[in-house]
Amino acid sequence: EAGRPSNFSMRIGDPNITYSAHQVGLYLQDDWRVSRGVLITPGIRYGFQSHVGDKGNLSPRVTAAWSPLRNGNLTVRGSYGYFYDWISGGLYKQTLLVDGTRIRDINMVNPSYPDPGAGGAAAPSNQYLWSDDLLLPNAHRANVGVDRVVTKNGRLSATYNFGWGRNLLRGRNLNTPEGGLRPDPAFANIVELQSDAGSRTHTLSVNYSFVRLDWKRAFMMANYTIGSSRTNTTGAFSLPANGDNLDTEWGPSQGDIRHRAGGSLNMSPWRDLSFGLNV
Repeated sequence: EAGRPSNFSMRIGDPNITYSAHQVGLYLQDDWRVSRGVLITPGIRYGFQSHVGDKGNLSPRVTAAWSPLRNGNLTVRGSYGYFYDWISGGLYKQTLLVDGTRIRDINMVNPSYPDPGAGGAAAPSNQYLWSDDLLLPNAHRANVGVDRVVTKNGRLSATYNFGWGRNLLRGRNLNTPEGGLRPDPAFANIVELQSDAGSRTHTLSVNYSFVRLDWKRAFMMANYTIGSSRTNTTGAFSLPANGDNLDTEWGPSQGDIRHRAGGSLNMSPWRDLSFGLNV
């Protein structure tokens, strides 16, 4: 209201660094037809990433499909998988850059204008640390579904998915104020990466499709999904409001969309002309 800036921030220092990061992924999969109507697909994956403490990242998964009817009009599917995710190399880069020495953040409250250095109070810089015992984020995912031919040209399917994540990244503040004073007054927050957060996801999807290639090459589809996605972290360097008590941090994640519906229509009403509508 006074027409003056409330804060000023600037990052100073040497941004030139050299570092290396390595990722290796090996995958093995096979299809096993147990009988005419049963197909099982097992697989296993191994992942390695440098700068991460855990090296034995084996993740199995299996998918099964069963068609009990001889005409193939009904199929029941199910799967389970254990998946690892890579940690972004940009996070490692940030811990090398913003270490409080090579690069510093200058944050000034109520600075003067136009020269911020003529007044105001400069707050200490944050420091970001890499943890040598980090684990790769991982997730368990399971689903079961059914696919049914309901008419000559119509097919209906429904799928339930459940997933839960482990070892997700969040930040731990090693310089939390005690009695109003920080243990290390040279820094503001000293944020160390931790891999102990989690997530939970549930979705139920229903899909109907109608195909009449012999009538103007018509294809119609409609779907509806209801779901819930919750987590106790909002990012790699995010700080929980209640220290290391992540039980109080659970809330909707960025991908939490309760209801989702869609439909599409594609056809060729005349020769050399196609029409499409998506909602």
